[in-house]
Amino acid sequence: MSKFNFRLARLLDLRLALERERARAMAEALAKEEERRRRYTEAVERYLEARQEARSRASHIECAGAIRNLELVVEAAARIAEAERGALENAAQERELAQLHYQVARTERRSIEKLRDGARESWLRTRDRDEQKQLDEASRLRRPQWRPEP
Repeated sequence: MSKFNFRLARLLDLRLALERERARAMAEALAKEEERRRRYTEAVERYLEARQEARSRASHIECAGAIRNLELVVEAAARIAEAERGALENAAQERELAQLHYQVARTERRSIEKLRDGARESWLRTRDRDEQKQLDEASRLRRPQWRPEP
């Protein structure tokens, strides 16, 4: 009997390549999100440090300009932290989208694999039936035919 040949093998290969590409994109999105999370955490820490320093130094400063400069430093740190929070939210959305694309690609690949597995099972059953027919025919030809005695 002929060898099993899946007609959609090329499509399965393409789906597998797409799934790998989506997995790579998802890994990149995860790394980007982690980097943004780290930067946001650092920005928040810098803001808290600036605010604490401004509070501790404000009571010792007599010049209004110096106090205003401390306030400006705290405001700048707060704006940076807010910008990093927005970047983190964007990175999280990109990661979610990448995960969704990966899940879709994985589902599509699995559906083609299920078709392949079903076709292979059908091919195996047909092959087994054909082999059994050949064995039955060979057995029938080897044994003498029974004939009733006249």
